[in-house]
Amino acid sequence: MNVNLDCVHGYPTSVEPVHARTEATVARQSNAVHPTPSGYYQLADSIYYWMKHRLAQ
Repeated sequence: MNVNLDCVHGYPTSVEPVHARTEATVARQSNAVHPTPSGYYQLADSIYYWMKHRLAQ
């Protein structure tokens, strides 16, 4: 599962300041446990094609 999940774009992000003394912002992951809906679809695709491969044998 971890090979097929996009760890950069598959998890939710939030825009936060780089540090307390600047107005520059950066996107950081806000939840490292639960993926976004597109991340869940990637996981479902992995499971589906694994099952399809295993049942075809």
